[in-house]
Amino acid sequence: MYWSSWSTQPKIEQASMDGSNRSTVVLFQRSWWHRPANPNGLALDPETSRLFWVDTTKSLIQYTDLGLGDGSITTLPVPSFYLSNAYGLTLKDNTLYWSTSGSIYAADKKTGGNVRRLVRNIASPRDVHAYHNYSAIPGKRKNQF
Repeated sequence: MYWSSWSTQPKIEQASMDGSNRSTVVLFQRSWWHRPANPNGLALDPETSRLFWVDTTKSLIQYTDLGLGDGSITTLPVPSFYLSNAYGLTLKDNTLYWSTSGSIYAADKKTGGNVRRLVRNIASPRDVHAYHNYSAIPGKRKNQF
């Protein structure tokens, strides 16, 4: 499992499902002249071994390559005005989806390009989930879409 912490030292951590083997995946830099990172909406991509998140404070989508294991951070070049007050993030196939105050957006997971607003004028969504066709959706019968 993975989680993010907005503590005095922002970080993303991982552990086994029983809580053992806890370790830091990404440790964010803090300095007195920069606002601290606020990583939200973790999205794991097993295809590329990347862990994505949205930084609410800095209006960025970033990821780390878990295969490298060095905690390095890469920023996708998504214009910040699409990420104002972003919180939720999810991944389906080659697309990242995120929620902002009032909208749901999508972009290519590899390039950050082809940004588009899918939904607008909704009241402050804090999270977004994507389900694959082969997954069971809670409360839905198979093929009921």
